[in-house]
Amino acid sequence: MKKLLTERFQELAGIKPLYIEKADPNKLDHERFPKKLGDVDKEKATQYVDAGDFDGEKEDDVIPVNNASFPTSALKPSQSSMDIEKALAFAIHMMSKTAPFANGPGGDLDAFISNDNFIMDGHHRWIATAMVNPGAKIGGFQVEFPGDELIAVLNALTKGEFNKPGKEASGGFEQFQEGPIRAQLEKYLDSGAWSMKPEQVQSAIEQFTGIEGEGAKDAAVNKFVSNLSTVSFELPPGAPARPDMPVISAKAGHVKQALDKMTTGDIDVNPPYAPAGKTDDKAAVAGLAESQLRKLIRESIKELVETKIQLNEETFDECLRDYVNSSITFWMNYHTNPITGEIDMEGLFTDMILGAVEHCEHILDGDGRVRIDNPNQHLHTLGERENRSNDVSAIIQDVFMKCADECRAEVFETCMKSCTKRRL
Repeated sequence: MKKLLTERFQELAGIKPLYIEKADPNKLDHERFPKKLGDVDKEKATQYVDAGDFDGEKEDDVIPVNNASFPTSALKPSQSSMDIEKALAFAIHMMSKTAPFANGPGGDLDAFISNDNFIMDGHHRWIATAMVNPGAKIGGFQVEFPGDELIAVLNALTKGEFNKPGKEASGGFEQFQEGPIRAQLEKYLDSGAWSMKPEQVQSAIEQFTGIEGEGAKDAAVNKFVSNLSTVSFELPPGAPARPDMPVISAKAGHVKQALDKMTTGDIDVNPPYAPAGKTDDKAAVAGLAESQLRKLIRESIKELVETKIQLNEETFDECLRDYVNSSITFWMNYHTNPITGEIDMEGLFTDMILGAVEHCEHILDGDGRVRIDNPNQHLHTLGERENRSNDVSAIIQDVFMKCADECRAEVFETCMKSCTKRRL
């Protein structure tokens, strides 16, 4: 518990904790995390994707993710739904280095890649790059889970976190053979591809093959087919059809959110599992998510100002982060026994929350207006304060009572009493 509470403060301060243990994909329960999106229970998934903080063992749910890049030929698809019309248009634009592929083939998928090299998204960029240059590097976020288990985790996020339905399929591997490729290329040579005119398509395949005129078409088709023979079209074992696959949109910010949840252990992927609903376990205190704790403090401060005043959440979070970042070292040293090295986590927890609230409430100035500022000198006025005592212990009591109501944890009541004694 002490270690977990320390990590909560480290996370809030922007200090990434070094986890020794990590999630084991072999322990993923496919009853809880189905492979098919259609089999995912939304209500349960919503709980599971946030429950890793509440199972008493933070590290067991941490899924390491790293930036990585690979030759295109080393990567594999996780689904067969790819459209030759779109893929060939990508390829032609890559060959001519025309937007949106000004840098040519390869690039960043901005998507997840399993540790057995299955890509979770960006299939059209992948296969188009394979058609043009299978040796070109493609990058993404490599997750230390195999494709089969990664699909299940991402499906839980798709429905439980992002509330997204599956996507319909559009084509399959059979389109990436000589006949369909030739037919689609002839269409583009006749009417153009996207923003490219027919003559630009012709110029692109001539540059690609080194052959001018009519012969460039046959040479391009042959080269496409030859390049595609170097890549694997193997799918993850038991991979579902496209409508039952994850939908993680980079444009909507889902990739970043999923990345954060996996690397911080928010998703309860391994046993022991958090109890459903409310819990009497003290582990719930140790696992109290940073965002929930800030929300409780923020709500308490809001109660001390007029209801018509809007407290800017971004400003508050920035202010709170600045405080914790600047004070965590002091309080950890203050509450560390110099002989044993043990940390008094109850005292540390009490002083950090008390200090954070005092910092964010800051100063009740002469004309009765509350100010919040931070080291970057951003000053924000919250408006007229209600006519009540400037008693921070009331805020602390309120915060801890709310936490106690939610978690029923004895340590909160102890901290609340400690805070009250210090203030009275």
